[in-house]
Amino acid sequence: MYHKVLAAILILAAVVYVASFGSSVGHSIDDGIHIVAAKALALGEGLVMISDPASPPATQFPPAHSLFLVPVLLLFPDPPESTIPLQVVSALFALIFVLISWFWLRRYVPPATALLMTGLVAFNPETVRFSGAVMAEMGYAATSMAALFFFEKATEDREQRPGYNMLLLVTVMMTMAYLFRSVGIALLLALPGLFILKRRIGRAGSLIIGFLILASPWLFKSAFIGTPEYRTQFWLLDLENPTSGLIDIWGLFDRMWINGVTYATTTLPDHLLATLGSQRIIQYSEQLGISLLLLMIQLTVTALVLIGFIRQLRSGLRGVELYMLVYGGMLLIWHTRIQWKYLAPITPILLLYIYTGSRYMAERIISRDWARRMVYAFLCLMMVGAGFRVADVVQQGWLVQGKEDPYAKAYGWLKRETTENSLLMGFDHLGLYLYTGRKALAPA
Repeated sequence: MYHKVLAAILILAAVVYVASFGSSVGHSIDDGIHIVAAKALALGEGLVMISDPASPPATQFPPAHSLFLVPVLLLFPDPPESTIPLQVVSALFALIFVLISWFWLRRYVPPATALLMTGLVAFNPETVRFSGAVMAEMGYAATSMAALFFFEKATEDREQRPGYNMLLLVTVMMTMAYLFRSVGIALLLALPGLFILKRRIGRAGSLIIGFLILASPWLFKSAFIGTPEYRTQFWLLDLENPTSGLIDIWGLFDRMWINGVTYATTTLPDHLLATLGSQRIIQYSEQLGISLLLLMIQLTVTALVLIGFIRQLRSGLRGVELYMLVYGGMLLIWHTRIQWKYLAPITPILLLYIYTGSRYMAERIISRDWARRMVYAFLCLMMVGAGFRVADVVQQGWLVQGKEDPYAKAYGWLKRETTENSLLMGFDHLGLYLYTGRKALAPA
């Protein structure tokens, strides 16, 4: 019965993801870099920014997502023909993420609850958004959750040593997560770190050595070459403008305070209770003068997550809690440009915490049976909110708005009116190259 419901969730999620696809790709920095790097690999040029006349190394982002795009570009070399197939890659990773979330959540909560929470993962607005974005978020989400799941399987029996095959799976998934997004370094700090805290140095060493071996090509290349286009922009201690130098200690504390307040009052609660992030709700609260009430609801959601985290932590330090401590610490000292994408890969973990926290608080007030019903009602309310937000996302997708690529005609004209050796310039320099095949630069 549960597996049939899970299959229905996956099928419905696949339909929603496809319906929410955009009619064009390659016009933002993130997706443009991934596609251009994949294009270079497909043409046999190596991992370079082939859109640039100098073809500098493509070290801005880790290479995993670009590698998965290569088969698509071999079959569909140019947009708009490649637009939908490129987005399918992210959608497949999103479905894998949802499936792994089910198996992971099933270890902590009853099957019916796990199904409801899996649905919340599948139809979270950010999952839907990144399922159609040619970006590495869903690839990271799938591999990081797989690493945590296999790690827990490897360490669940304290009396036995983890099997070689299971540790190998953990190492591979941990490395793949890092090769999708650099923030995957949190897994390298957390999982071997737990072994070290438990004085299992040999097992920690196995994970670290395995990671270094598997990730060494990318580690050495990015370390020695750096990021030519973005200079040192991605180091945690850089200022917002990387040419201005490094942040001082007081500035770092100020950044942590700003990030902490923003995550607690907006980013985290709006991510979990999707209706809170709706522009309609925000406008109505301002018109009715109940913005303070909205803030109290947001803070309550954040408090429930923190209570759930503490409750899980009190039952014993696990890899996932140590990972969340490291990951959360990285978010606090990251640049103050808060991005929702950082929460998308940890949605199932946050849902577990809010479930644990809300049930604990409810049981302090009412009977256990009524507390369980109240928590289920709360999760259902979250699902309704996610449904409204997902409907908005689908409404902006290609099935509703139409399949015509708004860039195809203009860039097609550029391709016809320029020679192959022409050099183009524009803020959409990556999109210019992908649509015209002409080298392109961004304005200084």
